[in-house]
Amino acid sequence: MRNRHLHLKKALRAALFALLLSVVGMTKMYAYDFSAVCETGQTLYYNITDPVNHYVELASPRHSGWSGYTKPTGNMVLPENVEYDGVTYWVTSIGSKAFYNCRDLTSIEIPNSVTSIGQSAFEDCYSLASIELPNSVTSIGNSAFSFCEDLTSIEIPNSVITIGDLAFCHCTGLTTVEIPNSLTSIGQFAFLNCSSLTSMTVWADNPPTLGGMSVGAMLSGLLCGAGVGLLVLFRMNKRFLKDNLITLCLLYFSG
Repeated sequence: MRNRHLHLKKALRAALFALLLSVVGMTKMYAYDFSAVCETGQTLYYNITDPVNHYVELASPRHSGWSGYTKPTGNMVLPENVEYDGVTYWVTSIGSKAFYNCRDLTSIEIPNSVTSIGQSAFEDCYSLASIELPNSVTSIGNSAFSFCEDLTSIEIPNSVITIGDLAFCHCTGLTTVEIPNSLTSIGQFAFLNCSSLTSMTVWADNPPTLGGMSVGAMLSGLLCGAGVGLLVLFRMNKRFLKDNLITLCLLYFSG
């Protein structure tokens, strides 16, 4: 009887061990599928998002970020496509937290293949002073560039449709912003605490909205905490005269 119990315990342990191995095998230990060195010398990490059309997104090496890995520094040019296992993959997005806390990045060129920039993709990139957004990007995620304190200006291309909450929050060096005609919605407090912001140009036939708010109320909210000398410029169109006046009044009395 005792031997029988011992055999049963051993069998149970073996079964549990096999189950554990299968669970570990199904769970990715890392946050990427493969890595490659880009033309400016940094090692970048990728997730395959569409194996049929050969699409990938840029990712951080670990789910927790870059802990234990060399963070990219200096000037960085992101590739339009990348080779892996004999297949050419197209870089279509910059994933969530892909370059989070890469504090020594100073400039980034994003290729025309990228259509979306994920949540917190460049958050806490304090030294990022220059970024080129291509005319292919349609969405900028929540907190995508928040706390990029050295960023002084941003030209949002005329392809962007949505900007997420807190997208440029606490970009304290930001002085000028251009909002394109394509933009239809912008998140709450998108430019919160941009204390040096002095000029915002909105090139909109139909001003972007924040939920059901008018452009005047929206801008007074998203610019809360911006510099006192803020000047907001709108496309010259009589249809928006009321919204323009509301915005200027709200900013004046909140300044």
